[in-house]
Amino acid sequence: MKNLILIGLFIPCLLNSCNVSTSKQAGHQDKPGVTGNFEETINDTILHYWDNLNVSDTATLFRKEVGEQQLVDYLYLLNKTSAGSAHDGLITLLDKMLTNQALFDHFISLIEKYLDHPDSPLRNEEQYISVLEYCIKDERLDARYKIRSQYQLSMLYKNRLGHAAEDFNYSTPSADQGSLYKIDAPLTLLLFYDPDCENCRETISQLSNSKMLKAMQRKKELQVLAIYTADNLGLWKDYASSIPAEWINGSDKQQIHKQKKYDLRAFPTFYLLDKDKKVLLKDAYIDVVMDTLGTIANKKIG
Repeated sequence: MKNLILIGLFIPCLLNSCNVSTSKQAGHQDKPGVTGNFEETINDTILHYWDNLNVSDTATLFRKEVGEQQLVDYLYLLNKTSAGSAHDGLITLLDKMLTNQALFDHFISLIEKYLDHPDSPLRNEEQYISVLEYCIKDERLDARYKIRSQYQLSMLYKNRLGHAAEDFNYSTPSADQGSLYKIDAPLTLLLFYDPDCENCRETISQLSNSKMLKAMQRKKELQVLAIYTADNLGLWKDYASSIPAEWINGSDKQQIHKQKKYDLRAFPTFYLLDKDKKVLLKDAYIDVVMDTLGTIANKKIG
């Protein structure tokens, strides 16, 4: 996450000025004596965040500790509100910036950095889709924005949250054949990995030792499908013994790369799918995956 500046540096002051307890930001209840509705205050802050922005003062806004930090704090707030409010807030920001083309160019690159970069803690595909759709539709923007935005959008539309995942075929080290949609399980944890990736090896080891994951598989509530997408099949087969026996370990023979079925920009990449192969989690961090599975497992117990 290098080159991504600190999040929330100005947020406590912002929230305090709005008479909102910063403890609520962390998911706690409001402290006694704190007035106002948190969600309404956040929504109001989002809509009026840029009201006093001087778009002609590019010298100040181009400074990382000013313009970029303000944007980071704003994106942080967008994650605290509804999808609709976040969308409206982004449109308000883009309209404001577009009154100064140089400023718009600067901020649109920062928005991509924080909403779309694989290592960004603020990465949010749905919010970035709103930005790309704006760039395509707005007639004030020239073709260089539209062409690139259309390609990015076509990739983000694939395997979107709440939509069906792309099917693909795979082979196992023992030469068995299968496909994603032939897996019959209430949940499928799809893991794209590379044996040469140290983070992949650490993550696979962590999952292998998860009692919760083992229990869910034992109860046939979950199937883990680990897929290798590159072309070094010797490396893949040599690593096969490190994959738990209860998982399905497959190679797609580069089908995914060649047909651009999934946008794999970093490894490991996780998708959590329901019984109909609709996407519940897309490109999620391992802790988010485990927390989600833990919540599902606890609901079944309850």
